[in-house]
Amino acid sequence: MPSPPEPIEDFAAALHAGGDAWDCHVHVFGAPEHYPLRPDRRYTPQATSLASLIAHAAQVRVGHLVLVQASPYGNDNRCLLDALQQLGSACRGVVSLSSQDVGDRSLSVLHAAGIRGVRINAGRATPTEELLRASGALSERLSGSSWHIELNVPGEQAVAMLRASAAGAVPVVFDHMGGLDPSHPDFRTQLSQIIAYARSDRAWFKVSGFERVCRTAEHRFALQDALIQLLETSSPRLVWGSDWPHTPLHDTAHGHHFRSVDDWAEGTALARVLGQYADRVFRENPVNLYR
Repeated sequence: MPSPPEPIEDFAAALHAGGDAWDCHVHVFGAPEHYPLRPDRRYTPQATSLASLIAHAAQVRVGHLVLVQASPYGNDNRCLLDALQQLGSACRGVVSLSSQDVGDRSLSVLHAAGIRGVRINAGRATPTEELLRASGALSERLSGSSWHIELNVPGEQAVAMLRASAAGAVPVVFDHMGGLDPSHPDFRTQLSQIIAYARSDRAWFKVSGFERVCRTAEHRFALQDALIQLLETSSPRLVWGSDWPHTPLHDTAHGHHFRSVDDWAEGTALARVLGQYADRVFRENPVNLYR
């Protein structure tokens, strides 16, 4: 990762200069002595400065960021909340909480801080039944609020979660286009099933993480085709996220560095695919979701 730029005293003013576009999926990481990491984490992140986050926002020309709770922190949201306080009202956040921690008072306090959703992080080892119970309990607790549930699930589980979300009380946002992976042997089947449920008013999708799963040009073409199909069914419920700072997919013996991604190139390539829908995805839809 490049060296961080010079410190920025007024983060809110610097961010506002980016305009009215939104990056709906970024992570923040603090010094581990202040923000301890879970011992069972999948990867070990580096600390990031708010100045480097503002530099990213300037690069991709956005004026609004959505900070999403990263899995190494579990349900300890202090790092995200501290960053959100410094960034100001142009930004929003999505935290991790259990349904037992969502009460009227905590909801009110977090809403005032800019939080608009609760994220459930899951992997292939998490039973679908467990995910359904957790999302169902959260949906019941969040009923009547303007919040949503965000799901980070693989494609094979997204179908079951989409089916359940149609009958839920709150919107459900699916990270990384529902976990679709063009290298998965059931990619086409999963895509057709996701498209079948994508018309639900409760189902939202984040267009993010292409470079996580696109190992070849064929993979990228397949995911772009999937996006075009989603646009035809769900264009009012698609938002974009860069996935900055591009966390390692897993710990390795070679270290835990962030992956190098040209976010401007990725964003402009996406805008070409979005065509007439670009303004809706980058600007209009996020306002409706994170208002």
